[in-house]
Amino acid sequence: RRVVFFPTHQSLLDHPVMYTTLSSPQMIEAMGWDGPQPCSMLARAGLTTPTDLKIAGRTISLIGVDAKTADRLLEEIAGYVILDRSDDSAAPTARFAKVLEERPGVVYGAGTTSAYDLQVLPMQHALFAYLPADIVLVPIAMRGIHQLWPKCPAGNSNIRPGTVEVVVSPPIPGETTLLPRKRALRTQLEPATLFQAIHIAQLLNPNP
Repeated sequence: RRVVFFPTHQSLLDHPVMYTTLSSPQMIEAMGWDGPQPCSMLARAGLTTPTDLKIAGRTISLIGVDAKTADRLLEEIAGYVILDRSDDSAAPTARFAKVLEERPGVVYGAGTTSAYDLQVLPMQHALFAYLPADIVLVPIAMRGIHQLWPKCPAGNSNIRPGTVEVVVSPPIPGETTLLPRKRALRTQLEPATLFQAIHIAQLLNPNP
């Protein structure tokens, strides 16, 4: 089955934590995988920009390459689908749906990182117009991650140590009323609202 993971997006550390989660023995066993699986991520251009430091009028990347080069490498090597901020067409999302035939996917449905702890931004409802109906959607919440590397203030490089608790909700089959074959605006808003509600419940519920 085609699978898409929907994690919360609260910190600049979300991506490395997701890598660790998807390759963990618990996730591999739960998904029935033989081992860690390469995943495709639907991501905005400039994903690595927060690693840039400005010193004496020059921009220095902590990862050794500029954001544009990093985007290209993520697409060519890691199988990411990069969303250009100036491209408002459905082409990247349709391309991502095609990639799901070969590997699991990861989508940060809010589209941007939350500025505050426990803030869950509305989902980008247009995304649900292009996802194939026969997928399985897995909501994921990462508790305690916001404090480790918050998005604000802009250019924040204050990274703190700490523990992140990853909460994985039961999978939701898309091939129900959640993702009907024909999708009007209402049927795009319904799954977007559902996933936002699940993320809020996962973050605020003190019990695992």
